[in-house]
Amino acid sequence: MRAVCATHVDPSTEKRCTVFSNMRIDAAVSAEVLRAIAPLALEAHCN
Repeated sequence: MRAVCATHVDPSTEKRCTVFSNMRIDAAVSAEVLRAIAPLALEAHCN
């Protein structure tokens, strides 16, 4: 997650930061990494 916050805030507005979330991308990358290393974990457990 990344937040971009204003350095000068207008007192008439409550929104000071904009948040960008990469949750779906992070989940997809994590799933691919786990899929790729799963055979190695099974091999390590058997040794």
